[in-house]
Amino acid sequence: MLSEEQRKRLRWDTPDPALTALEKRFLKDSFDGLPYRAFIPAAGSPHERRTPLVVYLHGADDKGTDNVQHLTNHHSGCVFAEEGQQEKRPCYILAPQCPEARAWRQPPMKEALFALIRAFVQEHTDIDDGRIYLYGSSMGAIGGMALVKDAPDFFAGALFICGATKKEGAEALLRTPAWFFHAEDDAIVPAGKGGDGSFLGSIALFAYLKELDAERAAGESESIGGDDARLRLTTYSAGEIEEAYGINPHCAWVPALAGEEAKAWLFSNRRQ
Repeated sequence: MLSEEQRKRLRWDTPDPALTALEKRFLKDSFDGLPYRAFIPAAGSPHERRTPLVVYLHGADDKGTDNVQHLTNHHSGCVFAEEGQQEKRPCYILAPQCPEARAWRQPPMKEALFALIRAFVQEHTDIDDGRIYLYGSSMGAIGGMALVKDAPDFFAGALFICGATKKEGAEALLRTPAWFFHAEDDAIVPAGKGGDGSFLGSIALFAYLKELDAERAAGESESIGGDDARLRLTTYSAGEIEEAYGINPHCAWVPALAGEEAKAWLFSNRRQ
């Protein structure tokens, strides 16, 4: 966990206390040694119909075993648990915490995540398995893309914030509606191509996926693009996040999740 001095130096976001207070409404548990928190929607109307599940994957600075900081360190952890959100879009929320020596994209963690999600869905029989959503930032977005690559028909939709992935196998991402968010001046996870060009940040990845999608359309196979915008990208120009919020441009989760558009779009998707 980052010290207060490190957080100040990086100009990390400081969540609203009212938002982080929601952490106490999440149940605390573990599954095969993996700590996780679970938000259960209020009894009554949400349980009269099949209810979506939202899976949240945190970033690298929230690794640990305390089963708390991944919900309280940043703005992103509890946004779907807000009262107004639950009134409009009641949902379960599953928020696991990654161990210090691991990363979400590693095979053991991917296996653990899928096992946890499946067990949680089996336990809560009112969950709509056609509306399992995924969102994550930084390491969480990197890991989220790795999950979608492995099981492209599992999630109904995803929000990937300041993430990246290897070019290899990226075509699988076309099978899941996805919205990417990234600041052009993100120095922690660059938005363009990294290394030898085989590791793609959101902007480079989106361009590559659109190329692949155009090839699919030319071949008369189903396209994910077009007016329905199942593949989306929002970028923040250099200096935009710092000027608007006074925080590091890596913190693209703040503007990405501040409004209603991304949340409404996520919940508009359903796995066929």
